[in-house]
Amino acid sequence: MKFFVRASILLSMLLLSGCSDAWCWPFDCSSSASSSGVVDDSPAVVDNQVGGSYGTTSSKLFKLEFQQTSLPCASCGWLFDSLQLVVKHSQGKFVKNGKGFLVKKGGNRNGHFSADLSSIPSAATIDSATLYMRFNTHEGIAREDNSSRVVVFGWVDGKKTLVKNLTTQKDVKGKGYSKANPNMPVDFTVYAKRVH
Repeated sequence: MKFFVRASILLSMLLLSGCSDAWCWPFDCSSSASSSGVVDDSPAVVDNQVGGSYGTTSSKLFKLEFQQTSLPCASCGWLFDSLQLVVKHSQGKFVKNGKGFLVKKGGNRNGHFSADLSSIPSAATIDSATLYMRFNTHEGIAREDNSSRVVVFGWVDGKKTLVKNLTTQKDVKGKGYSKANPNMPVDFTVYAKRVH
């Protein structure tokens, strides 16, 4: 009997303390309630200090837009569950989680990610900036997609600028990323240095 009382109390505490992915599925958890970070759009963290919030208009805004320019098949979009920017610099590490998105030509289905880098000290040197993009393991990228293209734009001094060209052949399947191997790191060091 004591076991059931304790179990009931613990279960009540879990349910009242917020939403974790195990309790929410198949329902939608807000980013502030998710425990896994899969859909986390929380503020950036620099050495455990909170930085700027998502979508800020800071002059040091790392802001990307993903557009698919080649759609070789009807199901050839790229669906990401989550993104995480990791910037390593001379004075520490900056980490920003973001929500996933679908990138697919037509219907204004562009992907967006932004992070305020102003909390990285101005005197710091950017060593690397990697955006870890996690494909959805069910519908992330079509098996028959071997030639789609995605262009990535970034903002520098308030102007939209081409930052990268990504292709399935070279940057995704060419490097072994797929629904079975969904974690795709993309190097944005040059862009992060320009923004910082």
